[in-house]
Amino acid sequence: MLKNDRIWQLLARKLSNEATQAELDELSALLKNDEATALIAHTIEEHWNTNPNIDIEFLDATYLLHLKRMQEQGLVMGTPHQQELFLEASNNSNKSRNRDTKKILLAAVLPLLALIIFFSWLFLHTPQSKTNQASGNLVKAVELPNEIVTKNASKTKIVLPDGSVVWLNADTKLWYYKSFGNTLREVYLNGEAFFDVTKNPAKPFVIHTKLLDIKVLGTQFNVRSYPNDKTIETSLVRGLVQVTLHSRPDEKYFLKPNEKLVVLNTADSLNVQKQVPTISKNLDDNIVAIKNLTPLQSNDSIKIETAWTKNRLCFTDENFEEVAHQLERWYDVQIVFKNNKYKDIRLNGSFVNETLTQALDALKFSTNFHYDIKDKTVTIY
Repeated sequence: MLKNDRIWQLLARKLSNEATQAELDELSALLKNDEATALIAHTIEEHWNTNPNIDIEFLDATYLLHLKRMQEQGLVMGTPHQQELFLEASNNSNKSRNRDTKKILLAAVLPLLALIIFFSWLFLHTPQSKTNQASGNLVKAVELPNEIVTKNASKTKIVLPDGSVVWLNADTKLWYYKSFGNTLREVYLNGEAFFDVTKNPAKPFVIHTKLLDIKVLGTQFNVRSYPNDKTIETSLVRGLVQVTLHSRPDEKYFLKPNEKLVVLNTADSLNVQKQVPTISKNLDDNIVAIKNLTPLQSNDSIKIETAWTKNRLCFTDENFEEVAHQLERWYDVQIVFKNNKYKDIRLNGSFVNETLTQALDALKFSTNFHYDIKDKTVTIY
């Protein structure tokens, strides 16, 4: 989830009195680092607390008027889905004025109203010659991104506008905006991808993920950032990369070839404290660790971290629960553990053209689990 989306989600929960203390603290931290958004959020919260009578027809008309004006300026307001949510909430509110309708309306239109307030102020108080320039840095917040998505059991290769090549693993989404390449080459990743970045010192290449940002000039590296995996990893094959954790913006981690940065993908890593300043070769006592890439075999040039680009599914000394996530994406199935004791079993494996049954049979040699396959569900017992 992008930072601004998270802010509006948390603000909606706060205004509807559903936010936990942890969420309130997270919202406060996000707004502290974003003065412009904080001002908009404060204005919305101030008006919300006055609890005025909601005139839905006026709200509809005002929204459409602002939307039309912004479209005339070349700005796209939200996504079609967001607009449908707004209109649906508006129609429903004519039938019921209860608190549930109020929360639906809030969740649907809060990001849109925030943008309307800001751009309305911008248009009214800024000369036209300066308006486009002032809103240039905010285009990404309102334009629709170019989005590439792969499903389970599939992979794809794309070429970005700058000539950089990206291989996307299964169950991965990568997106970027029209502003790509203006000053920075920025992409956003949810899943796993291998990047071969075209060198351009004047325009650094930046990958944004859930927990960290990776900045490069020209290099080859792999990023794995699945939401349900235990760790997020950045593995460097060639060149130099700089990694910054969202929770440690003042600290920079530099990787050398054949090194990877591993970050725990947990709530703790989102709220990591400054009193953990060091990194190590393991994750026992630290949120962050730097490790060497793992060769598939001794003196093998293929590394396990990037073997998927050679159509190989590889893992070494990983617990069954983590391996199950990889098998799910690789074979497009769902794996259910009937006995949780198997989740912590350590497994090793390397598969190329094996079927799901062949892979599971091979893994059984190192343990005593049993399995059933029904449709796309695998039950481990």
